[in-house]
Amino acid sequence: MAGITQVSANGSALDQLLDRSFRSLRVLRTSLGADKYFAAGVPWFVTLFGRDSLVTASQMMAYHPGIAEQTLRLLAQYQGSREDDEHDEQPGKILHELRIGELANLKLIPQTPFYGTVDATPLFLMLVAQHALWTGSLELFHALRPHIDRALEWLDRYGDRVSPGYVSYTSRTHKNRAHKGMVNKGWKDSGDGIVNDDGTLAQPPIALVEVQGYVYAARLGMANLFERVGEHAMAKRLQQQAEQLRERFNRDFWIESNGCYALALQKDGRPASVVSSNPGHALWTGIADHDGRSID
Repeated sequence: MAGITQVSANGSALDQLLDRSFRSLRVLRTSLGADKYFAAGVPWFVTLFGRDSLVTASQMMAYHPGIAEQTLRLLAQYQGSREDDEHDEQPGKILHELRIGELANLKLIPQTPFYGTVDATPLFLMLVAQHALWTGSLELFHALRPHIDRALEWLDRYGDRVSPGYVSYTSRTHKNRAHKGMVNKGWKDSGDGIVNDDGTLAQPPIALVEVQGYVYAARLGMANLFERVGEHAMAKRLQQQAEQLRERFNRDFWIESNGCYALALQKDGRPASVVSSNPGHALWTGIADHDGRSID
């Protein structure tokens, strides 16, 4: 608590809200060896998660940017290095969940770590860029450069393997125990989390609306950092990739009759045209068109 930026609103309810929020987050602050991070939840998820730990560190950037640095360095240690279907691991991929303890030591569970998420890798890159913007320092970017390069390669090589043009996923529940009951690999990861407007389940491969926003923001953020270190060709390539994705996204995901972006694209590029909260991330990441139609 002593290291958090102090915010004062003259003793108003906002002060009480912030104080209670920071104290609640303190309960989730845990460590793995000498490294500290925010766990995903109490009691069942007091462990390192890619998506949850990265998003929480991002939301804490204005109050304690050191948390982001610690989280990024820790996740970089466990970055995927091989192709392993049992753990859904691929080179450059950022983990979904890491468990420690007796079951993990005996290899009776797959979370040692498990990489079955589609969003942690672009969120990792987004947080690196966000940290540099808030702190004004490129030190962390240089320190994590090998991991950044591998994460960018994962986006290019593996992310859109099953759905060209979009980072997506397909279910492999029949292949290993890790995927049983975990068909979906976004934050709505329950088996019935991604549906069509008639209630039927979306068919993989599935490209989630929010994930495309993460990829867009990740590439733009990295383009800015590469430009700052003088790697202009790399910066230009990343910016072009981001703009091409933005153009495709606004063409393919927009559902005019709903006045909203689709929850996802599924098999054969068909939209899951339900209204959901997920497209809010398209506004956050900036991938949404600014011509008015996407925010009317």
